[in-house]
Amino acid sequence: MFLKGDTRINCLLNGDWTILEATCVVSTIGSTCNSSIDCKETGAECLVGKCFCGRLYRYDANTKDCVKVCSATKDTFTVYEKTRIGAYNDLGRVKEITITECREQCAGNDDCLSFEYYEEEGICNWSSVTMEMIEDAFPEIIKPDPKDLYSRDCS
Repeated sequence: MFLKGDTRINCLLNGDWTILEATCVVSTIGSTCNSSIDCKETGAECLVGKCFCGRLYRYDANTKDCVKVCSATKDTFTVYEKTRIGAYNDLGRVKEITITECREQCAGNDDCLSFEYYEEEGICNWSSVTMEMIEDAFPEIIKPDPKDLYSRDCS
């Protein structure tokens, strides 16, 4: 459980409390969802049926909430060599494409947050999640693989 709402309460001069609404909720990051309404953390969203902290957020185990860590995504990527994230290539797959074309097409699509690239086969898989989003919600699906994973950076 975690507190959703202000963590401080004060009694005002008129006798009212400063907190109007605070609730205890179960963390939903990594749980099954039908829509983003099912994901209770700040900035959380439902992607491919699971709750994730959104692209600008990271899960904080101390507060059990998603915390904003950047203001925007960039058109640059961090490479995770010989790594894949299973089951989240939800934005498409293209064969016979170069790494440059794969990167440019992902960078030109706001929904594309990462891609996996098979150098030998020229295959590109696009995804709506970053490596950080997977680390927070489903680290067990990060697997060693012959391809490389490119995860969008944020500023």
